[in-house]
Amino acid sequence: MINSSLIQNLTVEDLGLLDAETLTSPACIAKLVELTQDSLFDLEPGQARDFYENLNALLSKYSETLKNNPQIYNQLFIILNSVMWKAISALPAQVRREALTHNVILALTNNVNTRYYLQKYLDAFEFIIGPDMENRKALARFLETNDEFLGTSMILISNKEKAQPLVKNWLTDYNSYSQFNNIKNTRGHYEQVKYLSTSPNIQTLTKTEQTVLFKLIELYDWLLFPGQIRTNIPLVNELPTRQVSATPTATPILANESKNTPQPTNLAPAPKPPAVAPKTEVKPPSVVPLAPPPLARRSNVNLQDILNERMDSRKSGGVVWDRQPTNVDLGEVKKNVEQKRQETEVEIVKKLEELKKRKTSV
Repeated sequence: MINSSLIQNLTVEDLGLLDAETLTSPACIAKLVELTQDSLFDLEPGQARDFYENLNALLSKYSETLKNNPQIYNQLFIILNSVMWKAISALPAQVRREALTHNVILALTNNVNTRYYLQKYLDAFEFIIGPDMENRKALARFLETNDEFLGTSMILISNKEKAQPLVKNWLTDYNSYSQFNNIKNTRGHYEQVKYLSTSPNIQTLTKTEQTVLFKLIELYDWLLFPGQIRTNIPLVNELPTRQVSATPTATPILANESKNTPQPTNLAPAPKPPAVAPKTEVKPPSVVPLAPPPLARRSNVNLQDILNERMDSRKSGGVVWDRQPTNVDLGEVKKNVEQKRQETEVEIVKKLEELKKRKTSV
């Protein structure tokens, strides 16, 4: 019999009191989803660890019963996966490795902010001193060995070798297409978008799977090329929230049949990656030079008259300037002008003396 009172007041500590019938009821699953979305587990990885361990023990206890109802099992597995990522910084190293090698695609498909929770783990090593590349590369190597399926068709690695659509093969193909910037030692959004738009393997994926692949390579590049720590990582109050319904409909991705652990099926559509708004280049206001004052209008303008005026304006002290500019010693010019003036005066005096002599002779 379903214990409705226990469900209504369910806490992490009470998980062990649930029986199989109560656990698999829609009301109990809705309550577990509600607990998962409590911000306490985002802020306190230790509390999330208790939630994860208790729920994991409960699913192991009723595993045989749950296998007879795959839909319920898948919903509970999604909840367990989400709680595991919230607790990732407080869990043993082996669980972190398991999360990155076997449980990334499920998390990305269901919009778990894996970057945020990995950053909480890395904060212990990176606070103040900057990126801990040794830890980051170790986490990236776990991704490079991930054998989760993403897609159903074979892919060509570097357009040559056929391979299964596993995460590790997708990352190998991405690395062959998108070399990082050797000068700045970076790789980011430009290379990610270029790969998604040029690799022929992308055509084998659905739109939902392409979105998941975009999130995957974003996570991978963030580990290898961190840049500024905590860039674009949302705060807890910015994390996406979901409406809690009586019958949760989230379903996981395609199963990997080579694994003993049952994998979820029936992929739930994941939201598209946020569109990047184009950067608007702010240009400084252009400087417009002041226009010279308008010239007075002339009537019956004659080009030759204008040239003559300009030549007349260049006449000074009896000296006419050439059309081409020359280097002129102004002192010498003044001296020549004064000499010519004196010579002219002497000449005038002589002329006057001659006139007087002519008058007296007459």
